[in-house]
Amino acid sequence: MRVSCFGKIAAVAARSLGLVTRAQAARLGVSDAALRHMVDGGILEQCSRHVFRVTAAPRTPGQPVLAACLAAGPDALAARRTAAALHRFDGCAPLERVTPIEIVVPATCRVRAADYVLHRSDTLEAIDRCWVGPIPATSRVRTLIDLGAVVSREQVEEALDGAERDGKVDRRILTRRVAALRAPGRSGVGTIAAILDRRAAIAALPRSVLERRFTRLVHRHRLPVPVAQHRVVRTDGKVAYLDFAYPDRHLAIELQGNGTHATPGQRAADHTRANALPAWRFVWFTYEDVLTRPDYVAATIAHRL
Repeated sequence: MRVSCFGKIAAVAARSLGLVTRAQAARLGVSDAALRHMVDGGILEQCSRHVFRVTAAPRTPGQPVLAACLAAGPDALAARRTAAALHRFDGCAPLERVTPIEIVVPATCRVRAADYVLHRSDTLEAIDRCWVGPIPATSRVRTLIDLGAVVSREQVEEALDGAERDGKVDRRILTRRVAALRAPGRSGVGTIAAILDRRAAIAALPRSVLERRFTRLVHRHRLPVPVAQHRVVRTDGKVAYLDFAYPDRHLAIELQGNGTHATPGQRAADHTRANALPAWRFVWFTYEDVLTRPDYVAATIAHRL
């Protein structure tokens, strides 16, 4: 009988990182007495009042997160920094280093926090939910929105940069969801809203993460905002686009990536383009300049202006 009970438990646990709930066991016809017997025999480990772990199952970074979600009830979702780790956003700690675990539940849910941080929300809709493997979590869009409540603006912007670069979020969907959630006092929304509002003010949005970091540098140093991806016509009649430009000063700013982002051929093409625009003055900055020498970059631009 015990083998039969454990077989049922193991089949469920195999699909959920080695975890099973008391409610799932009951639906399988496994009694509380049988669960206690398996715990006493070392076959199961009790993670919380209603969540059990098959002791033979491997321990993984996602296991404690799923255990917390299961303990918080069927509507619970991994949220904020924990969800950001699940989505592998740039600038966010990996799952194995995220502590404490953050969970969000509907505002009407009656559950108390155990070994995790519990958040409540009255705006969790279907669009805000997703699955990362067997773990329920806030969607990528909702995670970016909520992240501003617990991390710096720079971290939110870095997470957004990476998510857009990797095609994890659609700017239009993010903007619509921010507008729907934007209300006085709503935690986190103000940060992502400010980032999106600032980007919307730039006629042509920068295309790369490096370019976006350069834009932040310009704002921080209170320099005039250059035009991104400025269209020009070369002396040979071909159309070219400058990374950033101050058209009234004929000053072009070109950003060169590090070794993984710019090949010798690409750099040669950049200089060929510059030579075909004799009326323009060019300033070149590298990936390392923007990231590690922002004062030098700002001072150089200010001097050229």
